[in-house]
Amino acid sequence: MTHKGIQKKVELHRQARGILRIPRILWRCLWSGIPHRKPPSSYPSTFGFLVRREKIAKALAALAILSLVLFSNPFLPITATVSAASFTQLINYQAKLTNSSSIAVADGNYNLEFKIYDSLTGGNTLWTETRTSANRVAASMGVFSVMLGDVTPINSLDFNQPLYLGVNVGGTGTIPIWDGEMTPRKRIGAVPAAFEADKIDGIDSGQLVRNDSTSTIATSSANTVLVINQTGAGNVLDVKSGGTSVFQVLNSGTASSSSLLVSNSFTLPTTWTGLVQTIAGVTS
Repeated sequence: MTHKGIQKKVELHRQARGILRIPRILWRCLWSGIPHRKPPSSYPSTFGFLVRREKIAKALAALAILSLVLFSNPFLPITATVSAASFTQLINYQAKLTNSSSIAVADGNYNLEFKIYDSLTGGNTLWTETRTSANRVAASMGVFSVMLGDVTPINSLDFNQPLYLGVNVGGTGTIPIWDGEMTPRKRIGAVPAAFEADKIDGIDSGQLVRNDSTSTIATSSANTVLVINQTGAGNVLDVKSGGTSVFQVLNSGTASSSSLLVSNSFTLPTTWTGLVQTIAGVTS
C-alpha cells in the first residue's frame, strides 16, 4: 500500500472514531445539563442558572454537529426504497371432489380442466386452463384449492358480463381420462369490494362520459347542462371530424366553422354592429 493509501485509511479510521464518539459526547452533555445536583448555598441563584444554560447550549451544539455528520458525511449514505403497489391477477377457487355416492375421492394429484363461458349452457368458451403433468392439483380428503390464471393468464378476460365456470376432472394418471364437465356450471360472482370498484367517488361507471365511445348527457336541471371554462390562452372548443376541425370557439368568444349548414329556419338580429352580414353567400 502506498503512503497516500495508508494516510487515507488512517483518516477514514479517525472519522469513524469521531462519529462513534459523538453520541457519547451528546449523552454526557445532556446528562450534565440536568439539574440533578443542588449547587452550594454559597452560589448565587443566578450563577446556577448560568451554569445550566451553558451546559444546555453545549448539548444543543453537540446535537447540531451530529446532524451535520449524519446528513453530510459521504460515508453514511441514507437511502430509501419505494415499492410500487400491485395485485395478483389470479382467482382463488376451492372445491371438494366426491364420487357418485358423495364420498370424498382418495388423496392425490388430479388432472383438472377449467373453462369460463358466457352462458350457463352452450355459449362461447372465453378462457381455458388445463392442469396436467406437473400442474396437477393436490386434493386432500377431496378438498382442493387452486389459483385460476396461474397456468393460463386470465387478466385479459372481460369480467363486466355474466360468466360461468365449468370443471372437468381427469383422474390422477399421467394421461388424463376426462369424466366430462360437471353440470350445472357455477356462476362467477364478485367480492363486496368489487361493487365499489365499479364506481368513482360513489358515481356509477354508467353515469360517466367516455372519450372512446358515444356518450349522451341527459339530465333535468335548472342549471346549465355543460360548462366549459378555459382559463388559459387556448381556444374554448374544437369540434373535429376525421381529425379536421369543423367548428371552433376561439378564446375571444368568436365562433368559426369551415362549413356551416343551417337547416330549417333561424332568426337574425335586425342590427349587426361591426359584422359582415353574409352567411353561406347570402347577404342579409
